[in-house]
Amino acid sequence: MTFGCETDADGTPKIHVVNVTYSDSDIRLNIWDNACKAAVEAGIPLWQENQVWLIVTECHLQNADGTISGVTALGSSAGGSSGIAMLSSTMLPFMDEKSQTDQTPYNGRVVSAIGPRPLIQSISFPWFEGETFASLWSSYIGAAAHEIGHALGLAHDFRSDVNASGNLMGCGLRGIRASNYGANHTRLTADDAKVLSLNRQFTNSTPDHTSCPVVSLPSPPWRENGVVNFPFAASDDAGLEVAQLIRDGAVVSSMRLSGTSGDFVMTVPDAKDAKWNELELAVWNVNGGKSSATTANTFNNEHAPHMFE
Repeated sequence: MTFGCETDADGTPKIHVVNVTYSDSDIRLNIWDNACKAAVEAGIPLWQENQVWLIVTECHLQNADGTISGVTALGSSAGGSSGIAMLSSTMLPFMDEKSQTDQTPYNGRVVSAIGPRPLIQSISFPWFEGETFASLWSSYIGAAAHEIGHALGLAHDFRSDVNASGNLMGCGLRGIRASNYGANHTRLTADDAKVLSLNRQFTNSTPDHTSCPVVSLPSPPWRENGVVNFPFAASDDAGLEVAQLIRDGAVVSSMRLSGTSGDFVMTVPDAKDAKWNELELAVWNVNGGKSSATTANTFNNEHAPHMFE
């Protein structure tokens, strides 16, 4: 399954180019807020029902010291039926087919679309994006998929994840070139795949996202045998599908659900070097409707559980 997109008459994806009244320096002051405002003022229907947009901000500036200002990669959703993914124009020169396998180091090279000065390793781009044009391709194609994931309602997920090898919604996004480079690996978790499959952007029908599960937290979590147990209750007449436990915007545990109601327990590894104060429980029904419940300071400070970072 995949999402459809708006196309031109010949079937190619449609790109809208709009001029805005904001200057480059204005947008760089707060790229997300100001780019969104500028796009709306230029006629782009952001945040409207069933509208998911990939915005490319063309406001970057190559500085004399080799750094680049105006770089961004962000994404956000309004319930999955509308959302925004945002990338900066610094990524576009490296997202072509040739760069995918170009092992030439970018250090010392001039890329006119970036600016008139030579690029500097780990200065022009972060060290974790690698040293070659191919590693930049992988980072930026992965970043586009990652931010579109956010626009479609997915949270971060850093479980079993390291740079360029792991979850698409974590640092593993930079390993999307895995078919050519054995050390790289990008995957989408099975539960994230299920959440996407329920999104109306991935279906030919229009699921009822207005009907959402009823979620409650009937009792506090407890620690036992190296894990923290997080109990919850959920019900939905259409049927329950997926639950995720989210800490600081990142999934720390997930599980598949079935039936129309039940009492459930989610478990999270009890690490010794991390604490938590708040968790969000998100539950989806079979139609993609989502509800969340949040708990704060369930344990007192003396007996705070140590949660997986």
